[in-house]
Amino acid sequence: MLDTYFAPAKINLGLEVLYKRPDGYHEINTLFCRVTEPHDVVTVTRGGFFQLTCSDKALPTDQRNLMIRAAEGFSQQIGEALPHFHIHLEKNIPIGAGLGGGSSDAATMLQIMQDWHSSQLENNRQDTVTSILDRGALLNLAASLGADIPFFLSGSNAAQASGIGEKLRPLAIKLEATVLIVFDSDIQISTRDAYASLSPSEEPSAIDYFKFFQSAPPLAKWKEQFGNDFEPEIFRRFPQLAGIKHSLYTHGASFALMSGSGSSVYGLFEKREAAQNAKLFFEGKGQLAFLSSPSL
Repeated sequence: MLDTYFAPAKINLGLEVLYKRPDGYHEINTLFCRVTEPHDVVTVTRGGFFQLTCSDKALPTDQRNLMIRAAEGFSQQIGEALPHFHIHLEKNIPIGAGLGGGSSDAATMLQIMQDWHSSQLENNRQDTVTSILDRGALLNLAASLGADIPFFLSGSNAAQASGIGEKLRPLAIKLEATVLIVFDSDIQISTRDAYASLSPSEEPSAIDYFKFFQSAPPLAKWKEQFGNDFEPEIFRRFPQLAGIKHSLYTHGASFALMSGSGSSVYGLFEKREAAQNAKLFFEGKGQLAFLSSPSL
């Protein structure tokens, strides 16, 4: 039997790093938004023994992989052995792109485990299976694995995130735009190093996304409100990314921003034809470009 799951990417429609907390993490304020492309595909074959394989041979499939840690964490929570599944990850979301690919894959693994566990209960195997994890416990497990994982597990298409990204307030927004995501595979950015290079303001102020979208201005006005606090230092170190953002604007984007800590930059286009032409331009320069839309 074969089951198929889709693991979406996300972009940040703004990202503020507010201050460094006593625990060493940084408090952030951001708006996560799912996008349709790129996305990873996870297939589950029942039988054999539990194993994870991946189309990208550079990606480890042992305990270094968040998907394995998610499966093992779930197994420990319910007190059951891992199921006899062969799970294959078709990796399409670039690694280190600031698009949340690893977190999305881990959330997908938790959903796979929850679906398996639910089916056991439905098949009247309560004699060997403990009660299903409630949603709160599952989200807590997700947060313990990675700050972005609860968003992908939540089912929300957009959410304001605070804390280290794990505190979510789902937000219904109407975003009529074509999204073009451009990734430079020659640039590798460590999230840890990106945070270490920041000097947050002593008097942080956080955008209220709920208030903003009650009467959102035209896309061309968004750059007056939304930014990414990682951009100045990352663009200084990697001027190619600043060049991508500039080219997105010159090719017709109404709003452009780096996603997460990079190294992808996206543009929101009001005219799909302009986005398609921009995609061809970036591909002609040897860069990955994904034509997408918000999952709203």
